[in-house]
Amino acid sequence: MNDSAIALYRRAMSLAQAGRLAEALAELDRALALQPDFADGQRNRADLLLSLKREAEAYAAYETYLRLRPADAQGWSNRGIAATELRLPEEAVICFDKALALDPRDADAWNNRANALFELKRFADAARDYEKALKLAPDLPYADGFLLQSRLRCCDWGTVTPHRKRIAGGVSRDAPVIDPFGNLAVSDSPSAQLQCARIWIADGHQAASPLWRDERYGHERIRIAYVSGDFRPHPVAFLIAGVFEHHDRARFETIGVSLGAAGESEL
Repeated sequence: MNDSAIALYRRAMSLAQAGRLAEALAELDRALALQPDFADGQRNRADLLLSLKREAEAYAAYETYLRLRPADAQGWSNRGIAATELRLPEEAVICFDKALALDPRDADAWNNRANALFELKRFADAARDYEKALKLAPDLPYADGFLLQSRLRCCDWGTVTPHRKRIAGGVSRDAPVIDPFGNLAVSDSPSAQLQCARIWIADGHQAASPLWRDERYGHERIRIAYVSGDFRPHPVAFLIAGVFEHHDRARFETIGVSLGAAGESEL
């Protein structure tokens, strides 16, 4: 091993522990320029890229790392997470397949593969994976809710009533058992739906700092922004299209902010 590469690697890890991730990544890049086959360095570089939300680079970095250490189940699992964030569910399933072949006791890998299968609308396969994940980790956040949603999409009605009661009980205990949208199929209680949404927000969706700083604007037309993940062939888009079309363009300027994937649809 190159002594300078080791020193740079240790400095990078210290920076990472201090939360200075971008600086840590820069030091790792310097270390790996000296020692490209340093497996630990490549793994931590990929992990840092994933933590920095640079998923495309992380996905490629895990490929580099796994050439050096192909039997690392967690490496395959993390690459699957990067693929999921990139909306590549087929590739994610392949990665989780390899992770689970190496470590079949990893509840998170079962759950993550189930999520990718759910995205691919392979609901029966997703349900089986959620069941396996929950056997290994009964309190795995949101897995039980997605298991119920998978079964509903398979028209598997046999356990729906007790399953709904279990989910409703979890929400009443402030447990992260189901996402708010999925909960609409479980409960028609406004208070339960509100509670579920509060659990979801508190679990990892903290409020961002406001961009508006009390500035005053003098636009000629009132600006209205529509924010949606459904600017695509979707019932919501079809229903609201007439609203967009009938705005008084002389008085209003409309802006669409899409939260979904880019598509070719006119919507």
